[in-house]
Amino acid sequence: MRKVVMLMVFCGSLGAAPGTHADETSGFYLGTSIGEARNESGEFNGSDIAFKVSGGYAFNQYFGIEAAYVDTGTQQDTLDGVKVQIESSGVIASALLRLPLGETFSTFGKIGYAFYDSETTSRLGNLSARESGSDEDLAYSVGIELAGADALSFRAEYEVVDVSEGDFQIVSVGAVYKF
Repeated sequence: MRKVVMLMVFCGSLGAAPGTHADETSGFYLGTSIGEARNESGEFNGSDIAFKVSGGYAFNQYFGIEAAYVDTGTQQDTLDGVKVQIESSGVIASALLRLPLGETFSTFGKIGYAFYDSETTSRLGNLSARESGSDEDLAYSVGIELAGADALSFRAEYEVVDVSEGDFQIVSVGAVYKF
């Protein structure tokens, strides 16, 4: 019985310590990023500039949730004389796990789902064909975050959308403002 009481006191003290610190690190945030999206599917290999606008809520210094709108630009490649362009945009909803490594630096990982629309255009001379579609796939990322002045911090991130036909990655840098 005594061990149970000591275990309860210990667990309660663990919960109380992060609770006081959580008030300082919890809350809403908004961010924006720019980077490169790379699409490799079969013989297709294209890249373009990607933009991301995100928002989230940090429950404490370790856990949060995040949603982002991502526009991956237009990746293009030429396959056997056919010019192929793929445009994609969508929303990525993720759970975020952060590991602080001091007061100003942390690493993070995210796992979630990407819900996106894509349009593929193929051109051969004056002939063209267009195909549109929507899909959802697993998305995950790793990154680093550096705290700046006041509520501003800076991120670098490597993100993967696990598409069934190939590889889709986004490498980006950006800023986050915490409320």
